[in-house]
Amino acid sequence: MEISLATELFPPRTNDPINIISEHLHRSQNSPLDISAADWSSASLDRSNEPVILLLLSHCERWQRFMIGTVAVDTLAAFRTIKGRLPLLEYLSLTIAQDSSATPLNDSVLNIFEVAPRLRKVSIMGRSCTREFVLPFPQLLHYETSSPTVSLFSLTQLRSLSLTSIEVPSTLTDSVETSSLHATHSPVTFHELSKLIIKTASSHNSSLLRSIRLPSIRTICVNSGSQAICRDLTFILSRTMSPCLLTRLDLKTLIDASDLPALLSVTTSPTSSDYQR
Repeated sequence: MEISLATELFPPRTNDPINIISEHLHRSQNSPLDISAADWSSASLDRSNEPVILLLLSHCERWQRFMIGTVAVDTLAAFRTIKGRLPLLEYLSLTIAQDSSATPLNDSVLNIFEVAPRLRKVSIMGRSCTREFVLPFPQLLHYETSSPTVSLFSLTQLRSLSLTSIEVPSTLTDSVETSSLHATHSPVTFHELSKLIIKTASSHNSSLLRSIRLPSIRTICVNSGSQAICRDLTFILSRTMSPCLLTRLDLKTLIDASDLPALLSVTTSPTSSDYQR
């Protein structure tokens, strides 16, 4: 049996939240837990809520899915106690809160989720996420990130990938991705990747895109402010296995009219398409 426990941070007037959650946890016995919390950011946290977080962390061995809408870096420091204690975790979703006064992410926080043998789907987003969490990358099937330092070359088993970099300075991502790609002499093939989502305000993904092969790609969704993305996609699709398996192509980007025929020529007619100039 699976237990779903949606938690909200309780205002001080709420009577005894610890007893309420403790009772739910007790009744669920040893069942896997689905934890969902809307906001664990600094603005919503106070001393009265700290015991709630510590209580949930003490049951981390039972987490199957763990989702937090927004979490402060300072709050994540308490998560260090769960490292190596996530045997059931399959899905992780975090959004790191923007807080200029917060303690920077350090290795003791970035390594929290390094050991999670069942973890398959991860989403880590947020403006403060300027360093990449250490994850069991080779076993992941679905990955969403806004980290400018993401290294995709250990993610070759992925089935879906979402890169969201709108909130990341392009100068930072240009330098990080370019330097990491220079060490790769041949394209990396993502044999299982069927869905690619790219949301970016600049062209900093260009080198990255031109260094991968996607023989099983079926869906590509792009929302970009870069005209180069159309040429990048043409390059990728031109070296996929024939026939191209692409069935959906959504482009919401600046497009040079002269680039579009070349892109369409390397695809079979997608069953669904959406082009916005």
